[in-house]
Amino acid sequence: MPRHLPSLPHHALVLVVLLLLAAPRAWAGGGFDDAARVARLLPSVVAIDTTTLPSAEPGKPKPPPVIDHASGFVIDSSGVILTSGHVADGKGAIRVVLQDGTVLAARVLFRAPVDLAMLKVEAGRLLPAVQWGDSDRLRPGDGVVAIGNPLGIGISVSAGIVSALGRDIHATPFDDFIQTDAALNKGNSGGPLFNLKGEVIGVATGLITPKGVSGSIGLGLAIPGNDAQFMVDSFNRFGRVRSGWLGAQVAAVTPGIADSLELPQQHGAVVTGVLPGGPAAKAGLQVGDVILRAGSQAVTGPHMLARRFATATVGDSLHLTLLRAATPAAVDVVVGEAPEPAGKAAAPPTIKPRPDLGLSLAPLDAAARRQYGIPATLHGVLVAAVAPDSVAAEHGLAAGDVIARTQWSAVERPEDVEAGIESARGTGRGHVMLAVQGPSGARLLALPLAGG
Repeated sequence: MPRHLPSLPHHALVLVVLLLLAAPRAWAGGGFDDAARVARLLPSVVAIDTTTLPSAEPGKPKPPPVIDHASGFVIDSSGVILTSGHVADGKGAIRVVLQDGTVLAARVLFRAPVDLAMLKVEAGRLLPAVQWGDSDRLRPGDGVVAIGNPLGIGISVSAGIVSALGRDIHATPFDDFIQTDAALNKGNSGGPLFNLKGEVIGVATGLITPKGVSGSIGLGLAIPGNDAQFMVDSFNRFGRVRSGWLGAQVAAVTPGIADSLELPQQHGAVVTGVLPGGPAAKAGLQVGDVILRAGSQAVTGPHMLARRFATATVGDSLHLTLLRAATPAAVDVVVGEAPEPAGKAAAPPTIKPRPDLGLSLAPLDAAARRQYGIPATLHGVLVAAVAPDSVAAEHGLAAGDVIARTQWSAVERPEDVEAGIESARGTGRGHVMLAVQGPSGARLLALPLAGG
């Protein structure tokens, strides 16, 4: 039987209509209530073309030039333009088109470790530069306006809202994208994303589409404006981006790790390795420490911590609140400068309960060090063999790995590892934590225990 919605009273219908009529006006009241506001922004936005001449194959006609399109915007009136990083890949000549049709050759000043680059043009006059806003103040639902050069057809304007914040596509430690439903297409990359005050709060960088779809479906991504400003300011001061660095490997606190370390809740980032001589080592961070806060910010996971350090000022001190052996602790880390390229956080371990650990252990003697190339500075217990299809094998342990700790305790003999495993089993925990060093680096494993 068909269902019918109950009819609304006449006065309710009038109220709904009035609200709908008022909505656009209220939305526009945020800042873009007429075209004149947009018109003031347009002279700061530029279209960019890169022309590449493909090599001709012997005996075949010379192929035509390949032209790629992008967008950019003036950040300094002397002719400095911010755009997307792929524009500066060195494969072709770069041409900038101003709003009045002026065509200028551009040279690359700098390419950032994210999808950003700075260009310089000689216009013979001052160019109107954008104003920056504070992207940290954005909230989902805030109105935004994107201006760019979609598909190379010329400068175009689209509007939408902030759909989400903090999108991570695992490309760099800086990933913290703004998601917007403002129409972004190929050619928009490098263009500005404005708030409703006319301030730049993002730089268009890409779009998410299903396989086989190349245009916008309302899933555009932009680099936060504050991140872009960080890159620009760093280049202006040092001639390069000085990314901050902790000097430690960290992983997510999985249910197994939370259980094995007796953590009251599953959050933060657990230290799985500390680089000798690095900032973390100098501050006294240890494998197994669980970092809960970095400065005033709660640590939600490895990526957040890596990003917090990456965007910190090199040489500043950052206060870390942590748990060590289930006891509250704190350290102050002097932010180091990341080596090139900046490393990514370690991947979290996979937890798959199995009844048998399947480990064969041996002392870490001189013969073992020679056989597996283990440095003298590394101490612990050698994994001599791993049974096929065992829990240890499922979790990636292999002959030649070195177990440095079980739970919170350093180990030197096979008996120490066995004691740590039995201690974890005796307390009723379902997992035992092993700090392991191998060819792939340091990692933290939470192995499930039979009957845990």
